Amino acid sequence: MSLLLGLFDRPADAGCLKALWKVPAIPDLTEPLVGTSEAHRNLAFTRLQDAKLLTVNRDTAGALLVTDAHPLLREYFAWELSRAASRGLARRPPAALRAPLRDNEGQSPAQLPTF
Repeated sequence: MSLLLGLFDRPADAGCLKALWKVPAIPDLTEPLVGTSEAHRNLAFTRLQDAKLLTVNRDTAGALLVTDAHPLLREYFAWELSRAASRGLARRPPAALRAPLRDNEGQSPAQLPTF
């Protein structure tokens, strides 16, 4: 799941992550995550947060708002994705992800979700 943060150059909001968890899956990237229950995703987020690999921000009801990793970790995940791309993984994000990313494009850091 942490590898997905390599797709982002800023914190990943819940809408973008949910788009990645939907069908159709991106071969060799999101296939294991499509159809995963929210309980399993929350467990994965908790373990990654406990390992200090991710920061997860939730609302008062516990719903996911945004998740982020240190910029060096995001860069490493992006590097891993580029290595996977050289082995044939599709580089273009699915249409469901392009819209949320486009909606946040050009926003200043003050306009983006915060932790």
